[in-house]
Amino acid sequence: MNIDFSDLNLQYLIQARDLARQDPHLAGVLLGIPSEMAGMVGNLSPRTLAQITQIKIPLITPQQETGWWLRLLTALKDEDQNEIGAIMAQAPLIVGASYKVELA
Repeated sequence: MNIDFSDLNLQYLIQARDLARQDPHLAGVLLGIPSEMAGMVGNLSPRTLAQITQIKIPLITPQQETGWWLRLLTALKDEDQNEIGAIMAQAPLIVGASYKVELA
């Protein structure tokens, strides 16, 4: 099987790096890693990031619970635009709730 997630991995890490440079703590929460590791992501150079394209398997894993993903996939399959909108609106709230808990 020829699976290549290298471009997605690169784009993901570019976004993660940019966020980590602005706010390592928030990046850590959103990426699911300690703030110290997020700081390391923030220090990645373009040359180093380019090496990520050698990794073909996905580096990204779903962060939400299985029930949230099942709901999303069902709504997408059913092409239920109202449900898709409601689910998408919840995603930042769920992640935001995690961020607030970390700050407490």
